[in-house]
Amino acid sequence: MNKKWKSGKKWLYTSSALAILVGGGIAVSQTSPLTQLFQVVVVKADELSDTGAVTIGTANGKPVVKTPNNDMSSEKFSDVVRAVVGDKANSVKYVANNLAWQSNTTIDGTRSVPTTGIGYFMRQDGFSGAQALKMDEGQSILIKNMGSVKDMSDNIIPIDVKLTLNSYNPIDNASNTALPKTGLMVALQGQASDGTLQIDVGAPFEGATGGPGEGETGSGGGTGSGGVGWWNTSGVAQLDQVTFSYTLINHNTGAEIDSVLQATRYSDIDSSQRVSYDTLGLQGIILSSDTQITLSNGVLVGPSTTTNETDGKILGAKSLIKVSTNTTNVVKYDGENQKSTIALGIFGRTDIKVVLDGTFKLDKSLLGYDDAMPNNLYSFLPLVFDIYDKDGKDVGDIAIPVNGSAVESPKLKPGEYTLKERASSVTSVTGQTHNPKTYKVTVVAGKKGDAAPVVKVENKPVMGEVTVTKRGAESGDKMWNENYTLVDNELRLTSLTDGKVYTAKTDKAGKLVFKNLPLGKYKLDETKASAGFVNTFKPIEVTLTWQDNQTEIVYGTAQGTNQEVKGENKLWKSDKATGEKAQGKAEMKTAEYGLFYGDDSDGSSPHKKGEPVKWSAMPKAKLISGEKVTESVINGRVVKHGDNIVVGVDDTKLTVYIGNLPLGKYVWKELNAPVGYALDSSEIPFEIKKQDDQTANVITSDTHSKEQVIKAKLIIQKLVEIAGESAESGFNGVKFNIAPLAGTDAAAQTITTGIKGDEDGYASTELVYGDYVITEDMATLPNGYQPIRPIYIHMITDPKTDIITITASYQPDGSKPFSNRVFSQSDNQTTDKNDNISGSLAGIVSDGVPFISLSKITLTDKGATPVPSIDIEKTNGEITKNGIGNYEDSVNNLGEHDHDTKETAFEVTGDSTKIFFKVTNNGEDDLTNLKVIDKTTTGTKQVKAIQFTYKGKVLTADKFGVLFLDGQALVLKVGETIEGTGTLEKLVGGEDHADIVEVVALGLESKREVGDDDEWHGHKPKPSIDVEKTNSEIAKGGAGNHKDKANNLGKDDHDTKETALAVLNDSPKIFFKLINNGEDDLTNLTAVDKTTEGKKQVKDIKWTYKGKALTVDKSGIFYLDSKVFILKGGETLEATGMLEKLDEGETHADKITVSGVGVKSNEKVGDDDEWHGFKSKPLVDVEKSSEAISKGGIGNHLDKPDNLGKGDSDTEQTAVELGDKAQTINFRVTNNGTESLTHIKLTDKTLDGNHDVKEIKWTYNGKALITNKDGALELDGKLLELPVGGYIVGTGTLESITAGEVHSDEITVSAKGTISGKTVGDKDKWYGKKPKPVNQVIKIFLPKTGEGKALLATAIGGLIVVIVTIIKHKVIFKALRGGKDKIKK
Repeated sequence: MNKKWKSGKKWLYTSSALAILVGGGIAVSQTSPLTQLFQVVVVKADELSDTGAVTIGTANGKPVVKTPNNDMSSEKFSDVVRAVVGDKANSVKYVANNLAWQSNTTIDGTRSVPTTGIGYFMRQDGFSGAQALKMDEGQSILIKNMGSVKDMSDNIIPIDVKLTLNSYNPIDNASNTALPKTGLMVALQGQASDGTLQIDVGAPFEGATGGPGEGETGSGGGTGSGGVGWWNTSGVAQLDQVTFSYTLINHNTGAEIDSVLQATRYSDIDSSQRVSYDTLGLQGIILSSDTQITLSNGVLVGPSTTTNETDGKILGAKSLIKVSTNTTNVVKYDGENQKSTIALGIFGRTDIKVVLDGTFKLDKSLLGYDDAMPNNLYSFLPLVFDIYDKDGKDVGDIAIPVNGSAVESPKLKPGEYTLKERASSVTSVTGQTHNPKTYKVTVVAGKKGDAAPVVKVENKPVMGEVTVTKRGAESGDKMWNENYTLVDNELRLTSLTDGKVYTAKTDKAGKLVFKNLPLGKYKLDETKASAGFVNTFKPIEVTLTWQDNQTEIVYGTAQGTNQEVKGENKLWKSDKATGEKAQGKAEMKTAEYGLFYGDDSDGSSPHKKGEPVKWSAMPKAKLISGEKVTESVINGRVVKHGDNIVVGVDDTKLTVYIGNLPLGKYVWKELNAPVGYALDSSEIPFEIKKQDDQTANVITSDTHSKEQVIKAKLIIQKLVEIAGESAESGFNGVKFNIAPLAGTDAAAQTITTGIKGDEDGYASTELVYGDYVITEDMATLPNGYQPIRPIYIHMITDPKTDIITITASYQPDGSKPFSNRVFSQSDNQTTDKNDNISGSLAGIVSDGVPFISLSKITLTDKGATPVPSIDIEKTNGEITKNGIGNYEDSVNNLGEHDHDTKETAFEVTGDSTKIFFKVTNNGEDDLTNLKVIDKTTTGTKQVKAIQFTYKGKVLTADKFGVLFLDGQALVLKVGETIEGTGTLEKLVGGEDHADIVEVVALGLESKREVGDDDEWHGHKPKPSIDVEKTNSEIAKGGAGNHKDKANNLGKDDHDTKETALAVLNDSPKIFFKLINNGEDDLTNLTAVDKTTEGKKQVKDIKWTYKGKALTVDKSGIFYLDSKVFILKGGETLEATGMLEKLDEGETHADKITVSGVGVKSNEKVGDDDEWHGFKSKPLVDVEKSSEAISKGGIGNHLDKPDNLGKGDSDTEQTAVELGDKAQTINFRVTNNGTESLTHIKLTDKTLDGNHDVKEIKWTYNGKALITNKDGALELDGKLLELPVGGYIVGTGTLESITAGEVHSDEITVSAKGTISGKTVGDKDKWYGKKPKPVNQVIKIFLPKTGEGKALLATAIGGLIVVIVTIIKHKVIFKALRGGKDKIKK
């Protein structure tokens, strides 16, 4: 039999302390000598590539690698072992510590190796001193004291090894057929010096007769002699394969050791032997750099040579290292069919030093919050810490979990590491600032999980502060008086993110700061207003947003106003006796009252008690009812009130009503007594006090002023003449009736003459202020006597002089009085002299002495000579009385409708006005030759179609203008009248008209000529309307009627695009003011606001009139209290609206258009006003080209490559081909945003190539720019401010570059918006290249021989594959490393 065997065959398994490893299984099998050299399988590329190991394939799906360093004691070799195992080591429980044959290792149940048969061959293999035993398939042998393993706590556990025969295949060499399995002879021996357990196996052939006492015979591959038995049979079977396994047993407990990390060395794999391993626990196979072992179909195949290798620290070319993590390890040996024995080696000592990796834990927390987040705007994701080794090399990173709990690092070699938080990972999602600190940690071998060291890191959360500034809606921070304060406004800040509520109070400046607020959106509202204010603070939303990873505190501001509590008071004027009804012809409506302070104040409108309240004193009182008085006649002197509040009583309501008064005490005082009344000297106090947080307008209790009517004392004495004698005597018992004349509201009375003292004929009474007629009662008229003529008593007050005149006259109109007296009206209860009285003063009328009187009137029956008199009156209403006439009437003597002056002109309405005339004979003589002429004195229009009638009959006029009746000259008897009417032609708005009518006549008896005239003035009110629109309170109006110039109100009146408001934060509040600045009241008012540019609108526009909200009907006409609203002259409407929030860079314009119709003129008027605004958007663009640049791009990093076309070579593919000369490079920086830019900084940096763009010079509008020490451009010594649309140009020179060189550089610009303060930037690349010169192609012609061609093709193909493999490996490696770097960045 041919025996093919090896002497000194050793399969060595070595074990050392390992790092944290992970891997799979490797199988080695026999195949053809060609190997898959050029199939590169990338396994753990980032780890194995770092060690320099090359993966040449896989066995059982696990990597087979070639180590670059064969020194198993080196750190580099250990790195390869660690990389093969990878993260699998995280799950192992034990690490092989010293698995080797020891000095106390024992094996039970063995015998010596026989000298014959298979024993002979074993002895030839070097096993003469070994212990032998017979083993069948599945049978095990226990080898005690085979070293130890360590657990993760460095506890050493002694180990036994259970060696099991899994399977074997005996073959008959002659017939190449399988033989029966009768057991294997296993020889075991160990050497404590190198720790190797040597195993040699063979299969005795049992076909021969066995020896004495053995009972076994062998047969098969040879002949044997009887009686020698199984142990000594000379027959030897050939082995096709043998599979062994070993299991690690806890020597102390007998239990299997589960999950052990091991590295095993197998050596002397030759003679084309094939080795494979089970997959369980297999991590990988390591071959030497000069290995002769090949990989074929997943099986390791040794070389055909049989040269032995010496054990040592160098991994030989016919040795390998198997890395596994399983307790039981199975190895299968496939030999050729001519193998008699197979020698194995298990457990030996080598110098492989693989340190067990360790980890650390990173425990992240948030300052003040630990692992809890303030709200959902904070997160530990995606925070990343980079890990650096002691040499500063980046060896990995660790990401923080969302809850911030301790997270374990990737496996690391033992040693000191530095942790740095990656700045780019601290984004807005985290809500934190970058932690600049570095943290040191020492990784300990094997320390992981709960045993790993913990690094505690604390980041600062970005917190916010909200500063609230409270102001008075009208007073701002200037309190009107001590009843107002900004202290103790209670505000509440509610987080809309997490619902938390914060409260605080304002200080005396109206400010408060909410500190240490988490990021998020908040709602700010007020829970209690401070003294003097109501809670009108509108809730505001404030957002605190992460700014960057360096800013620890972000700031929010909120401003709000509270409406000041104000009040109003109504003063009622009344008669002491009759209440609201005036007596006689007295008029309470002419009373005037001043408002005075009832307390002291040091506020923004300081005052002392008793000082007058001024119209300008904040908050500027508003007149609700009554008439503003600027000057009065007091004690006959004109007194100008200036800014003092003095109000005349409302003619209809008899009230003085003032509103918009600040809190405080006040006093009303009557300053000017009304006609017919004595001054009310009492002071009338009231106080305005805050009621609650809701009542902004306090309506105080009404106050009252009661007037004492002036009375006239009348004394008469009745005398009768004795016929024919000059004697006369008083007469008692005569009654006189006293009746009020028209316009005097008083009771009629009767007085009777009687005795006064020693005289007869006396009677007296008191008459309330008015006009009366005294007539003698015919029933008591003495017989034989004629009654007296009627006597007219008139009481007249001249408000311009404060003179009261009482007269007695026989004329109905009081003319030609035969008795009169003058009194002075006292308006301040003093006896100051009235300078307007030149004659005798009968007395002073006051609250204490409300009387006037006439001297005694003596009544007789004497006649008089007739005196002619005529009166003409002209009005625009029915005429019910006449005047004095004879050119003696005072202006407007008839009162209503009698418009004798321009100042009292009638406001003409409609298309025409009817004019009334009345001619009265108010003398004692009949009149004839009457002539009436009407003439226009102002304007172009005339009174047309004038017609006069007498007792209903139409009068005519002769050619001289004399009035005729029935063909005869009219005779107008005493007391008779002529009436006439005419029509004034239509006036246009703003037109004035005046005309005068004159009458002349002749006394029929007296032959005296008399005459009179009367003027009439009219004015057609001119309607006008003005509307203004700004972004602040509007204090004044404009001309209106579409006549205003742009920006007529100045600041905040942004009427044009050029003067548009730059909106900084949220959109502004818009204010509107509609003013009736014409002479006519306006009705049918409409107001429409329409956006003319942009998409946003002014929303929630609300119009108010004196604080009351207006409504509109479907046609847009304003209504108040369900009635069409009428805006009187001088009055205003106010409105506010909110412009929707503008987007960055958005422009907005809108126009308010108003219209109205004059109530009196019926003319339509209108006006409009524009408002422009924009949200600034800083935008900067930089372009770089080898061509001239005539335009810019979009900028702000938004441009596409090559956006300018030719010369704008932004990519290498579009690079400009350069020649031998230097290339001029052009630059252009453009401000194409909506605000000016400053702090402009430019940097040009070479990216590729060896040449820079040099001598770059920048100009603006032809002027050279310089760069200051901060890198910003300056012009004329100041920072350059680049306007919107402006641009900077620059030129530089690129020197000639080398042939074949590619040049690229990048220009970078940054700038800051002057309005927004925001920094923006842009960049632009430029590429140029210089081609290499073209080389001549040399053609190679090969001989046309088949074998030569095939060899050449094979050589070229192999070379290409090798080159491609190397390049591919490098490209993949570079790509992986580059990807990792990009992720970190």
